[in-house]
Amino acid sequence: MLNVLSSFFQFLSNIVIVIASVFIYFNLNEKKHFTGTFERIDTLGKIE
Repeated sequence: MLNVLSSFFQFLSNIVIVIASVFIYFNLNEKKHFTGTFERIDTLGKIE
């Protein structure tokens, strides 16, 4: 039972690390290349 629980938490922590790494990469990419991703996200759902 403890082995299954440990494997689950290890899997969950790996997912969190991957998602955090992706967010950090895209944030740094946005700051370096000014791709306008933040502006596109801000305009989602707004009526022009």
